[in-house]
Amino acid sequence: MKVRLLFEDHDLDPASPLPPGAADLTLDLGLEAVFDAMAQGNAALRAVAERTVFRSLTDPAAIRRRLEALQDVREHAGVARELYDLALAMLAAERRYWSFGKSADSVLHRAVRLLEVYLEGLEALRRIARTSGEGFRSEAFRRFFRMVGDELGEAYLGELRAQRDELEFEDGVWISARLGAGNRGTEHVLRRPREVRVGWWRRRFPPRKTPLAFEIGERDESGLRSLSELRERGIASVAGALARSTEHLRGFFTCLSVDLGFFLGCLHLETALAAHGRALVSPEPVDPEARAADGAGLYDPGLALRSNAPVVANDLAADRKLLVVVTGANQGGKSTFLRAFGIAQLLMQAGMGVPAERFRASVAPAIATHFARGEDATMARGKLDDELRRMSQLVERLRPGALLLSNESFSSTNEREGSQLAAEVFRACRESGVRVVAVTHLYELACSAELRDSPDVLYLRAERTPDGQRTFRIREGDPLPTSFGADVYAAIFGAPPRARPA
Repeated sequence: MKVRLLFEDHDLDPASPLPPGAADLTLDLGLEAVFDAMAQGNAALRAVAERTVFRSLTDPAAIRRRLEALQDVREHAGVARELYDLALAMLAAERRYWSFGKSADSVLHRAVRLLEVYLEGLEALRRIARTSGEGFRSEAFRRFFRMVGDELGEAYLGELRAQRDELEFEDGVWISARLGAGNRGTEHVLRRPREVRVGWWRRRFPPRKTPLAFEIGERDESGLRSLSELRERGIASVAGALARSTEHLRGFFTCLSVDLGFFLGCLHLETALAAHGRALVSPEPVDPEARAADGAGLYDPGLALRSNAPVVANDLAADRKLLVVVTGANQGGKSTFLRAFGIAQLLMQAGMGVPAERFRASVAPAIATHFARGEDATMARGKLDDELRRMSQLVERLRPGALLLSNESFSSTNEREGSQLAAEVFRACRESGVRVVAVTHLYELACSAELRDSPDVLYLRAERTPDGQRTFRIREGDPLPTSFGADVYAAIFGAPPRARPA
């Protein structure tokens, strides 16, 4: 039995390591608030959320399959939570049974007890599928409930109950063996008791002793030990097989809790954002060759979750563009806009709703960020050295169609050197088919003839009113030779800085 609600061909391992670049994406895009909202304080839900979000889907059909499953969970949240609680209850019950030793008898005893627990869970799962499965419409859930109906029929469950009862060995253990070298027993096989027809007289007056039987004295420790060893050899193969079967059932309920945990985490995020007056929309993923990037009402969900003030949303129309250059006034919302777009792309490829009113974008085989950072706390290297090292590492992961989000890259050096370094990186990305969205204050870079004359480059600029106010709107516009730092100075110190005499 396979759950396969998240992926069509495999299951998610919640204990697997996060992929390379996950820490940078979390830090640069401010994903901590998003994961906190999904987890609601549950460490297991957080682990599932992180591993699902960072293992981006790169097939639009797979993304649509997960989005349809998420819609089913929205419409049948009560059933989804019932299934999730059932899976958790099975795993919690499993942890109550410990194996005291490695003997076959101990392994078998624990496996039989677990089989009883899982039988109850399978019967409950079958009941939920029969009463509520018809209401689900997504391919993922229809396949799941169809599998439950096919695999967990009454005949199969009845056979499991019968085997559970038989493994209690109420009539003792029947074992066959051959005589080996030195008349030692070999090839021990556990047998079912033979069905012997007994007349009414024998049933009414059973014989005191069975023919060909012997008894071991109460103080015969050696005999009792030999009898115990004989039982161990007889039940060893059955104990191992049943333990493997219960392990498979434990894996099934683990996968069910993981897959449903992700979808319930998505509902948690939607509820948290709704409390701040924000909503998520179902995105439209398209093939990488389309180079699509079109959205309306994009906002930063992390900022919305942390702030009680209204969050400004922005639009983006960058279809067929390989490079989007964002310039403009300091503290004008450029970095927030970059995070909003990056999170929308990442959540879309996780099969989630995105923070926007409308979002249509090409899937990317890789998503990477290169944001300006503070000084290295260990003082082992300078800021430029650190920037170059991080850029070298992430470039190794980029492939045609990938997405690079750059925020003030190479700002740790002077204007000319920073512009040259960024121009080389952006040129290589465009030639390789890698899409780049870059926030920069490097005027020399933004105004280079190579970029200004290219049809695959889009210029955006943070809006500033004539009186110096920031609207936090990002509009299409050519770069300006100033970032209006005097506005920030005046806001803090109360007066514009005086120009130095020549």
